[in-house]
Amino acid sequence: MDPLLATAEALDLLTAAGDEDARRRVAWICETVSDVVPHAAAVAVWFIDEDLTLVLVKPEDRGPRNVSDLAMRSSLALRFATDRRDIAVVTIYSERAQAFDGRVGVIERVHGAVDGESVLDDDLAFDAARRAELAPAQLRAQLVVDSAVGLLVGTHGLSPDEAEDWLDHVARTSGRTALDVATTIVAAHHADHSAPGAPPRRRESSFVRTPFVLCRIAHQARDQDPPTRDRRLKDFPAETMVIAERNARRWAADRNSERTAADRSRWPWVLERWNPADLSWEFVSHLV
Repeated sequence: MDPLLATAEALDLLTAAGDEDARRRVAWICETVSDVVPHAAAVAVWFIDEDLTLVLVKPEDRGPRNVSDLAMRSSLALRFATDRRDIAVVTIYSERAQAFDGRVGVIERVHGAVDGESVLDDDLAFDAARRAELAPAQLRAQLVVDSAVGLLVGTHGLSPDEAEDWLDHVARTSGRTALDVATTIVAAHHADHSAPGAPPRRRESSFVRTPFVLCRIAHQARDQDPPTRDRRLKDFPAETMVIAERNARRWAADRNSERTAADRSRWPWVLERWNPADLSWEFVSHLV
C-alpha cells in the first residue's frame, strides 16, 4: 500500500525526529493486512497518545488512486492495547459490502488486536483520510512545543511536566494556544542567538517577551539538610510575581489551616521564588 501524500510527509517528519520505528510499524501492518485481507482498499492507523492518523491506500494497476474515487462499503476497526492503556486503532477498509463478515476473529488474532472489541462499518465515510491530512501540521506543532519545553527546562530548571503546565497556564490566562506561546519562546530564543555579531546575552533573556515567574511553597530549610533535599510542596507558575505570589499564599493559607499549631511550628513553610539568572530558589517570606 502507498501512503497518502500527507502520510508520507508525516512519516518523513517522524523519522527526522528520531522515530524510525514508525515507518516499520506501519509497513508491517499494511503487509499483514494485504496478506489476510487481499481486497482491502486502504488502512488507517490512529496512534492514540499522539492523536495522529496515518492512511495508506492500495494503488491501482495504472498508478496511485485518488481518495475521492474510493467508495468504502465495509470497514473494520481493530483495537490495540496493553493491560494499562490503549495504543492504537487500525481500521481496514474495503470497497466490498460485508467484506469482514465471519472473519473478524481471525483478523484480530493474526494482527494481535484485542479480542472481541473490533468495530464494523464505523467509518464508511473514510473520515480517516481527512484526519490524516492534519498529521504533518500536528507533528510540526509538536516539534515547536517540544523545543519550547526543552528551553524552559534548560533555562529555568523546570521538569518537563512543569514546563508543559506553564505553557498551558500562560495559554489559558492570555487567551492563546500553547502552540502560540511555544512559538513565541522559540522565536525569541532564535532571535537572541542568531543576530550576526550580536554580543552574548544572559540565558534568560530569550523569555523577556514571554513573561515567566515561578514561586513555590516549600518546607523551610534546616541546617542539617543537604543541598539536594527536595523541600518543594507545590509550584506556582505565572506571568507576574504578583499573580504567582498571590496564588501561592492563598494555597498555603488554605492548607496551613488544616495543620495543627505544633506541625506548623515543627515544619514551617516558606515562600520562595525562582531566580533564572542564578538557577536557584530565593527566600521571599515565612508562612504561618
